[in-house]
Amino acid sequence: MCHPNTVHQIEAQIEARPIMTKTLNHPEIRIGITKLNRISKSIACSLTTLVFLVTLTTSAFAEKTAYRARDFLYTVGAGFGTTGSDLDQARGCGAYGGFHVFRGGMGHTDEYLTLCKELDAKIVLFTFIGSVPKDKPHAAPSPAVVVAAAKPLAQAGVLLAVEGPNEPNNWPNFTYKGMTNTAKDWTALAHWTKDLYAAMKADPATKNIPILTCSALGGQANNTGMQYLTVPTPKPDGVLMPAGTKFADGYCSHGPYKDPGPWEAFQNTKQGDAYKDLHYVDWNELVGGPSLDQMASIPKVISEMYSFDSWGGKPSTIAGGNGDVKNYLGAFAGGYLGTCAYVLTINNGVHEDENLFDFVDDQYRPLAAATVIHNLTTILADPSKDFSPSQLGYTISGAPKTCHDLLMQKSTGEFELVIFDERGAGFTAFNLMVKLGGTHTNVKVFDVTTGTTPVQNLGSVNTVTLGMIDHPMIIEMDSNLDAK
Repeated sequence: MCHPNTVHQIEAQIEARPIMTKTLNHPEIRIGITKLNRISKSIACSLTTLVFLVTLTTSAFAEKTAYRARDFLYTVGAGFGTTGSDLDQARGCGAYGGFHVFRGGMGHTDEYLTLCKELDAKIVLFTFIGSVPKDKPHAAPSPAVVVAAAKPLAQAGVLLAVEGPNEPNNWPNFTYKGMTNTAKDWTALAHWTKDLYAAMKADPATKNIPILTCSALGGQANNTGMQYLTVPTPKPDGVLMPAGTKFADGYCSHGPYKDPGPWEAFQNTKQGDAYKDLHYVDWNELVGGPSLDQMASIPKVISEMYSFDSWGGKPSTIAGGNGDVKNYLGAFAGGYLGTCAYVLTINNGVHEDENLFDFVDDQYRPLAAATVIHNLTTILADPSKDFSPSQLGYTISGAPKTCHDLLMQKSTGEFELVIFDERGAGFTAFNLMVKLGGTHTNVKVFDVTTGTTPVQNLGSVNTVTLGMIDHPMIIEMDSNLDAK
């Protein structure tokens, strides 16, 4: 039935444009004209109703443009411990996990070059300048040392970014140019970071490499202005460093992520992890930083990501692996360049509990969390990115607000629809229904916790029902519609 307003508009148009332009007074002719007018109104109303229904049907299956699966896979990474891991063994572990981003410290340039060549990977280079033990501050290394370490990696095209000092909230004590950095005063750190930025940009080999903030910047002890990346002009009230001081191009984050979950934490909103870190002092006092509009264009990397207790288990368990893959998916959706799980291999005993974070045992055999990541990257594996992804129309019903989806496509044409609930273990399972805009062929369902073969082979269908619990599910389908 036509909406009343639409009928009135049609009637007005018909009255304004009579079928006969010349008045005829014969009774039978007048009756014919009246009938024609009524028929015209009826046809117009029917056509309007048809257009309305077609529009409604189309909007119900609004099409989304897929991401390239390979683009996602090349953000999935892992880190080495602060003293360096066994890089010979790391190549095998990295290949198993499907990692293409690695985070590591200075002093291993040759090993990194070999690793990146064999695994088609890139490096996030980090610096550790805090004193160990903490009560005996030592001199911070010169920024020139960092540039020297970064240069051969940049020249080889394998340097993704250079990260600022590692967790100065936990390792604050060092000296630099006559200043002493402490847990209550990060002024020396601000000067060191400024000098690193200038040195990196002055070298032709490294000038285009993104420089990231220190990790845990939201814990800075005083308002140095580092949260702005570049101190604005005029200088905001309370900022210690001069207007125009350049610290970084982008943002570095450390996990874990629980509240908000691994989707909301990575969005460019005021609830997002990056916004909080770039707007607070001591994670409490709001001091200002980049605008929300600027947040989306800032390069972002998660250089240490862990998913322990918040997911109902230690990181080496399936529960930990579930959290890891959700973090990878959420970070990619939020535009992060890379996400490095902590830590890939045995960390040389830096802390007594360090092995709680490992993905392999002391014989370099994969633990359960590594297997979950391996399953995800294997299912989505794609050798090429040289194509333009297409669109898929679908709707999802029965999903709570904590449930999210990410649509990807392989160069071979298959769509990969990844669906997950960002909550950890312990919530009540639920069913959701995915309706496709048409009947697709070779529809399969994968469960990342069970392996790399489908748990369902559905054939040609236009509807898929999923039982959702605490881990991602993947619906794979051909891009072709069933012609039957």
